Amino acid sequence: MTATEERYLTVAELADEIRLHPDTIRRLARTGDIPCEKWGNRYRFIASEVHAARRPEIIDDWAMSSQSRHARRSA
Repeated sequence: MTATEERYLTVAELADEIRLHPDTIRRLARTGDIPCEKWGNRYRFIASEVHAARRPEIIDDWAMSSQSRHARRSA
């Protein structure tokens, strides 16, 4: 598959695919923990690059911190 044939994902599509909240995906993109491109004010992700670079320990840390923040707000 060439670069022009790559499948680009939106934040919502990637969040659904790897089962994380869209806000978590945005945080990972801002910090550079997942590869992305910025198109204007929107992030786009090349599916193959995200899956190749996926490091569960980083994603798990972000997901846990997000859940912790939500639990603190709810209390």
